[in-house]
Amino acid sequence: QNFDKDPKRWWVVTSAVEDAARLVEVLLPLHPGWFLPGAALANVLRSGALVGRQSLVNGTILRHFALRENLGDIRAKLEAQGRILAIAALPVGIGLFRWTQGLATVSDASGNEAVSPAGLALASAVYGTLFLSKNYFCYRAAKALRFDNLNANRLVLAARSYVKTGEAPTPSEVADLEGVYAPRGRQLDRVRFGASFEGLREAAGSALDELIEAHEGEGYLLAARGRGREAGVLVCVKGGCSDEDVAKAALQGEILAARREGGGEGEALIESRCLEEATSALGDFLARLEAAGWSLRVVRGAWNTVEVTKLL
Repeated sequence: QNFDKDPKRWWVVTSAVEDAARLVEVLLPLHPGWFLPGAALANVLRSGALVGRQSLVNGTILRHFALRENLGDIRAKLEAQGRILAIAALPVGIGLFRWTQGLATVSDASGNEAVSPAGLALASAVYGTLFLSKNYFCYRAAKALRFDNLNANRLVLAARSYVKTGEAPTPSEVADLEGVYAPRGRQLDRVRFGASFEGLREAAGSALDELIEAHEGEGYLLAARGRGREAGVLVCVKGGCSDEDVAKAALQGEILAARREGGGEGEALIESRCLEEATSALGDFLARLEAAGWSLRVVRGAWNTVEVTKLL
């Protein structure tokens, strides 16, 4: 679920972990006694990285390329390009390995091979440059990705922009806000989806019954929490919650967060009016999202859900 929640960051991270596995393998000849544990560590790192990277490339990231839903065609082209690059990289890699091996080893006075510190440093600089370059280009590629499907992060960012400006941002605009390494806590703590019922009950306190009653016909429960830097909105999703309900929860949460920052009214009055405002603005919000190029189907994360029967 975290791959769908934050695909750009996880793509870059899994690529870096795969390179870390290669680095372990490159260093193993310097310490033959550590071959078995080193090889095992490299295998574990590579296996975990490949699970993540292949899941992202074959799933979420394909949406960036398959603008006409031609997933099979795109996948076939990616496979063909990958095979061609693998064939071309084999002789280049062998040549590079032999060259750096020659740099790192010298013959001592007795004719035995020994490690050359200067050569080893140069060889390390060559491999380090390759690793860093590859990860930099991976970062740039991730930064360029644009997704038109709404997950919790993109939906909250879109609702925040709509509440401020009355317009829905485009997928490109949200992608720039989303970034690759931008702090997610700062983006998501304001309106947090998938809160547990216990956490929501703690935030609501004695007003829990009123909150449940106010959201009786909704697919979610929503409550404000904290003040100042700790201020935010918790969204507890009910079982069977529709995509429209999720969009409404994000909209209501952003309206509530903005009203609380403005102050001037009682908490209960603010929460009541925010639900009314979200209900009134939902149709326009969804229409503007669709006009901006968004798919209105929401990617569900590993959210806690509460069954209606639990509230009765």
